[in-house]
Amino acid sequence: MRASEATIRQRFAIGHEVLGVTSDATLVGAVCFVPTSEVPTNRARLPRRYAEFVSLPRSNPVRSVYIHNLAIDPRYRGGAMIWQLLAGLLSECRALGARWLVGNSRCAAYAGDEDPRGLRVPADPVFRAALDRWAASGRRPAEKTLQRDPLLRFYGQVLGCRFHSLAPDFAPKDHASGGYHVICVKDLDEIRGLLS
Repeated sequence: MRASEATIRQRFAIGHEVLGVTSDATLVGAVCFVPTSEVPTNRARLPRRYAEFVSLPRSNPVRSVYIHNLAIDPRYRGGAMIWQLLAGLLSECRALGARWLVGNSRCAAYAGDEDPRGLRVPADPVFRAALDRWAASGRRPAEKTLQRDPLLRFYGQVLGCRFHSLAPDFAPKDHASGGYHVICVKDLDEIRGLLS
């Protein structure tokens, strides 16, 4: 979470929420979201830029939960903390009556990325060509091709999200992603159906 304290306060003021997990009283993971009456089926109303996504005000009745940050300390990735965080998020979504979880994913395999903690995503020319074709034609690539990117693989395989749409120029300063983000959607009614 790189947002300043002022930015976080501003998001809280318009109804955004944060769930976190701690280890030894230290925050090691968080998910930031806003409950909204918006629905992902109305593509024309989906935020086109990250700045719009994170400034969406809370609205009722709650139909969706828009997630704009899901972060876990690299030392805790692959462990129980991420599952505790996701279980808390799903519980909150059920309590709010939301049907959809909507998030945006970076596409770091587009140009490759290395963050200061040493996490490296190599550039993948096959993935890059697939995103460029998607942007030009509107035809979504195969799931297997999209999951060449590690974040999209996480959203698809681990969280069971569907790759809803491509958002070109969603994050213009995200050079590793070529500005692209993929809007990911999870229909919570499918989970309810499995549990009933």
